[in-house]
Amino acid sequence: MPAQIAGTSFNVRITAQDVSNNTVASFTSTVVLTSGNATLSGTPVTSGSFINGVLASQPATITTTGGAVQLTATGSTKTGTAPSR
Repeated sequence: MPAQIAGTSFNVRITAQDVSNNTVASFTSTVVLTSGNATLSGTPVTSGSFINGVLASQPATITTTGGAVQLTATGSTKTGTAPSR
């Protein structure tokens, strides 16, 4: 995720992947977005439904300034975390 301005909404794209980084096209549920090291406005944020394992665009707003931020998506008993940047 490129640098963002605190308090400004931006869109994230999320892909459901297996342990081999293959897209899990059968995943059509929603996920809950959280952040363990930043303030995510409206936390927890529940996403829209995935289509063929992909959530094309989900708005998010981080209100914390400075440092790298990690976003975590949890759904259907699975969790994934985006790399900090």
